[in-house]
Amino acid sequence: MNSIGITFLLHIPQPLKTFRFADLGSDHAYFDTSHLKHKVEELAEGYVALNTLWLDFMQEFPGKVQLNLCITGATLELFEAYSPALLESFQAMAQSGQVCFLGGTYSHSIAGWATHEMFNAQVEHNTRVHQKLLGIYPTAFCNSALMYSDKIGEWINGLGFQLVLTVAEPSCLGWESANQVFKHPTCPGLTVALSNPEAHTFLARRLGDAEWKKHPITETEWLSHVEATREPDSCTQVVLPYEWLCGIFQKQKSALLTDAVQLLAGMNLCMVPLDKLAECTPQPKELSVKAAIAETGIHKDAAELLNEPLPRSAFDQLMALQARVNATSDKNIQRDFARLQALEHFVWMQSKWEGTHALMPYPGPYENAYKAFINYMNVLSDLELRVNALLPPGELSAETHLIHEAEIQEKNAEIKRYKSKLKKVKRILNDLNDELQG
Repeated sequence: MNSIGITFLLHIPQPLKTFRFADLGSDHAYFDTSHLKHKVEELAEGYVALNTLWLDFMQEFPGKVQLNLCITGATLELFEAYSPALLESFQAMAQSGQVCFLGGTYSHSIAGWATHEMFNAQVEHNTRVHQKLLGIYPTAFCNSALMYSDKIGEWINGLGFQLVLTVAEPSCLGWESANQVFKHPTCPGLTVALSNPEAHTFLARRLGDAEWKKHPITETEWLSHVEATREPDSCTQVVLPYEWLCGIFQKQKSALLTDAVQLLAGMNLCMVPLDKLAECTPQPKELSVKAAIAETGIHKDAAELLNEPLPRSAFDQLMALQARVNATSDKNIQRDFARLQALEHFVWMQSKWEGTHALMPYPGPYENAYKAFINYMNVLSDLELRVNALLPPGELSAETHLIHEAEIQEKNAEIKRYKSKLKKVKRILNDLNDELQG
């Protein structure tokens, strides 16, 4: 049977407060907590009502309504801090068994463009938050901006994930359809699912458009855009922002969403959560993605973001701190460092949005890219001062030397063990040779 998977993404951007040069060394609270508190409180009522409605649907259509949710760990912590009722509603969804919560980066991080070490730290941090606050251990994965490549796939597989969701990039697909499941070329245990951009665009434009002449969406209209019936056993993935759906729900209450869910539940489509998708495709084809891909728009490739001088300079400065931050044992420093990796900080530094601020995917608090850059660099400078207070410059090299020395000693001991085994093998071979000649 043809199947469909619907994934909602939820991340609340966390802007920095105004941080001046004069604040260096005296103020270590970097984020605009009053804004974040207001944002969570603003969203809470709508999200709680929407989550409750989904749970009602799951009871009304048992086994037919199943969702995927990708929520950053940093966002879950905001819910814990400012709206316990909202966090409880997501916990209820986790306990329902009908929602697959995806793994990802803790802060919607730029780590996919950085290093293996930074990526692992982000993902492991995010997993710990999900275990603590939702009681679940994700086995499917969705990277920031759906970024993916063969190399990132190896990182994801190395962390124990069995499936990754990314975008359908025509240059990688060739003549293959996006409505199928693939596998990594060198990690056969990693399944690759692709978001269908046509289905995404259709839903984003039409689901909440009451003025549309064909409103409401019918099964025939939906399938004509999803194109799920053209191939046997096809699987269509739709990825949408959860805040967008909540906005539609709040404007038009539950009637429109109820109609849409009843349509999906009654269609000849099986809603399959991503953590069960691999079981439905026993022999997927290989998909190789040499160069990193990501969702369309501002994240299309790393070059577009990091080739601009301001985000590139900030990114390089952030990377220069990584080893020394990791060498400290200060959890507050490490948490601030993780939150400073959030993709939105670098988007706000892009000059391409000058004059088109409203079109930003993450509308920010800054008048222009330069002010976003200066504010971020002031914060990063203060973080460096905190690191220097715990680990003065120059100490890292000595500590690193000790680590390397220990690694060398361990390898030397291993070499000695192998040499000893080799001598025993040679002795046995010599004895056998003597017996044969005798």
